[in-house]
Amino acid sequence: MFFNLCYPLEIPQFHQKWTPKCAEICSMPCSFSRYQFQVQVSNSEGNRNACAIVKDLTCNTLVQIFLENMEITTFSYRPRFEAVGILSWIGGYVGLWLGISLLHVYDFLEALVFRMIACLRRSMSRRKKRKTKKGYPLDPYRGALYLSKTHRRL
Repeated sequence: MFFNLCYPLEIPQFHQKWTPKCAEICSMPCSFSRYQFQVQVSNSEGNRNACAIVKDLTCNTLVQIFLENMEITTFSYRPRFEAVGILSWIGGYVGLWLGISLLHVYDFLEALVFRMIACLRRSMSRRKKRKTKKGYPLDPYRGALYLSKTHRRL
């Protein structure tokens, strides 16, 4: 593609005129950069705008680029979690929930077993009290039910 920039009126409109034509010819870029710019035209040392023909090599153009600041801002995107990270995060919370749930189940079963044991002990102590009320005294030295000689004779 050949651009004829020897005419001073075409320099400020170059971007507006040739960008659509370049877009038709070129494919989509892998990356895209956009810059804000201002174009100023001025004559310097002699008459550089006097190009007789396009192929004339004596027609030189002086291009000076002045940057307002040297700061470059780059925006990049990195995902916070990858697929593996998301699955491990969810798995951790599910495991924590299941662990807490099982802990509550074991706690409930433990309380149930202890209540059953307490009920059995209570019923056993009631039976012992009933037997002692019938006239079967406890032997304090042997620690078991003991029928005294007086009760055996009856």
